[in-house]
Amino acid sequence: MPKGSHYASAYLPDLAPVSRDRAAVLRAIAGMTPLRQHSYLEVDRCLPRALLTAPRFAGRILVDHRGNAVFPHADRDGPCGFEVKNRGFTGFPRGGEKALWFSGARRTDTALVLAESAIDALSHAVLFPNQDARYASFAGGMNPTQPGLIAAAVARLNPHSTVYLALDNDPGGIAFACAGADAEAVTLSAASGVVEAIHRAALIARLLGEAMHRETLPAARPTP
Repeated sequence: MPKGSHYASAYLPDLAPVSRDRAAVLRAIAGMTPLRQHSYLEVDRCLPRALLTAPRFAGRILVDHRGNAVFPHADRDGPCGFEVKNRGFTGFPRGGEKALWFSGARRTDTALVLAESAIDALSHAVLFPNQDARYASFAGGMNPTQPGLIAAAVARLNPHSTVYLALDNDPGGIAFACAGADAEAVTLSAASGVVEAIHRAALIARLLGEAMHRETLPAARPTP
């Protein structure tokens, strides 16, 4: 993460057992560069460059040597994997483990937007701008460690904050949204003492893209 930033560090199921290699993940991330522009994100996903390079997301979206957009995941011990996105491609490194992708966080934030993918979280930021919101994603179906990480992210919010669930309108997204008030499922209940309301937003990623094409396409196109 960039030094001097005032932002704080806030599943697909495995088909076969793999050994976790955090050191390899850290080496891979060290060889990446911060995103400055990206055709797939800007043109295909209609995410404005101004958003992608905003301080809120500084150091949280990277580019690898193949030109893929990379969204690092971190657990309680730091970086542990990363989601890789490009046209027609989604990947996760062998030896990495899914945790949570985070935006930057301010002490004054009063909202957390939790999405299934980082691109969904960014799409939410385009359609529903909120300068007091921080963002996180879990990259699809949940593994056993992710509910605890989500609970910890919620616990770091200020009192009377709001958690927005920006989820796909499909069986997986609906199931997670319905579990949002179930402390045993994802521990996001008001008993945490920090959540004033959980706003369930069933957002289909495809429809988000269509909405941005209709409403924000001129602003979303990359500049020369």
